[in-house]
Amino acid sequence: MEDTEYYEKIINAVNEYREDSFVESLVRKALSRGADPLMLIDKGLMPGIRKVSDCFSTGTIYLPELMLSAKVMKTALKILEPEIKKNKQSRKILARAIMGTVKGDVHDVGKGIVIMMMEVAGFEVYDLGIDISVEGFLQAIDKYHPAIVGAGAFLSTTIGEQKKVIEAINSSKKRYDIKYFVGGTAATKDWADEIGADGYADNAIDAVKKMKNALGVI
Repeated sequence: MEDTEYYEKIINAVNEYREDSFVESLVRKALSRGADPLMLIDKGLMPGIRKVSDCFSTGTIYLPELMLSAKVMKTALKILEPEIKKNKQSRKILARAIMGTVKGDVHDVGKGIVIMMMEVAGFEVYDLGIDISVEGFLQAIDKYHPAIVGAGAFLSTTIGEQKKVIEAINSSKKRYDIKYFVGGTAATKDWADEIGADGYADNAIDAVKKMKNALGVI
């Protein structure tokens, strides 16, 4: 089988939400036949998820299907990334990011979906978890030196913490090289504008697009 046929099969696997066993078998077979793992990502997985993203944006598919496609991507990447390292290749990382739910808030389902889509798109993401204080965000910035900081608030009682985080980043003089994004059911675009955030999105696909735009990588 030619490599191009594997690319098409991988694209279809992403678009058809195929099960883990099928994806694993397909990817391992492609590698055993000498396919380049980077090309399997660039010409198979990425076109596949872009098609799914377009369908999600137009309302042709919905969040469950989007998550199933992302799961296919992650299954394939778990096999491909070790091969890339073994071959001393380098998969391009768009940017490093930290994501956390603000202090007093323990919701993280939405954050998890955004992180999954960011990783699929090529971001290196560090999930800080839930109930993260302002100091926790600042410590993570010092540790990971991210280009993106994302703070989620899902309760109206905790949304003020998003403002505290950006104020602390500004005061620490780290703001010049960090893009700050807010999300969660309590956040809105007006709120993001009010506190001076770089972006807000109400779904994972839009969040990734806006982050990439903010970094000038589209």
